[in-house]
Amino acid sequence: MLKIDDGRFRAADERFRDHMRKMSEDVPFTGFDHPFLQSDEIDYKHEVRKRAREELALDQWDSWKKTTGKILKATQEACRQSNSQNLLEHRYGPNNSDAPLHRSEEKGTVKELEQQLYLFLRGGPSSRGEFGPRFDAFAGYLRENSLGCKWPLMAYLAFLLPSEEYFPVHAGAFQRL
Repeated sequence: MLKIDDGRFRAADERFRDHMRKMSEDVPFTGFDHPFLQSDEIDYKHEVRKRAREELALDQWDSWKKTTGKILKATQEACRQSNSQNLLEHRYGPNNSDAPLHRSEEKGTVKELEQQLYLFLRGGPSSRGEFGPRFDAFAGYLRENSLGCKWPLMAYLAFLLPSEEYFPVHAGAFQRL
């Protein structure tokens, strides 16, 4: 059972509110529409979504299904650091957030991965009831095929959907809270 230390929570909340006032010319924090939070944490993410969706070109995927490699290449481009900025971890080697998109090339499973990406991102509405099972199925595919299934890639790809329901947050920050 999770137990929150009320004193530590209040102290952290007070520091957070003081920081928000300081960074926004004394505007108190009352919700997620706070001007500093919007400019520092939210607005750029919408720009990331716009650029990455342009790279994904989801409206072309139906015609691309016939040719191996195009869907994967578009997804890799959407995940490139210049598009994803800090929403994905970009390090060299097999521990990159987008490693499954590159491991499939090594394992010769590009066509399979593209089919799974298609189902995940184009397989139906992005509502929770419709998208949740597709999210789980894609994560299962990545695990079963030893491609790696890390939260940042899953959250980022979900964020690229047109829905406003998905927002990439590194789970570790919430676990530390």
